[in-house]
Amino acid sequence: MSCWTTLYLENWKDREAWKATEWGMSDFSVTERARPKFEGREIHSSVTGLPELYFPAKASFVLRAKSYGLLFCALLGAWLVFFALFAMNSYLGTRPISHRMESSYEVYEATGRYIGTLLTQVIMAIVMVLFGYAYSRLARVLNEMENHKTETAFENHLIGKVFVVHLFVAFGPLLFIATFGSSPTKVCWWP
Repeated sequence: MSCWTTLYLENWKDREAWKATEWGMSDFSVTERARPKFEGREIHSSVTGLPELYFPAKASFVLRAKSYGLLFCALLGAWLVFFALFAMNSYLGTRPISHRMESSYEVYEATGRYIGTLLTQVIMAIVMVLFGYAYSRLARVLNEMENHKTETAFENHLIGKVFVVHLFVAFGPLLFIATFGSSPTKVCWWP
């Protein structure tokens, strides 16, 4: 299996290089121009002597740190919503829809129908779709804020953010269950 994997990877790299040369894209990232939305000050390049746009690396790092900090806070908010939904599930999962009591008020019997699990699963599905949509848009806005110089850098950072967002939104509830367990007593503290 390891021999096949190595041969496949090397063949893939060879075909990729061949197609890049064939299509005239072999030095694309080297000759890439600055994005139209890139904001920087104009300086003269020490290599070519031509004017080019420059944005300090320290300022770029600060913008990137703010962007990832905001994304982390948004994902933490999603974690709190997941917690609230699991708490609601454990609360409603122990409360039947209707009760039946005898006229002597001595025998109490629940009907066995619990609305908590179904209701919270439907709400969780809706919340996951909404978070996926909203956080993808947030990732795009935060990526615009970072002021990337090239389209390649912009797309690479956007792909990373969207991947993290969708990974967290899709697997956040599973991570929550793995962390706290699925038992209502571990999530909620009411009787």
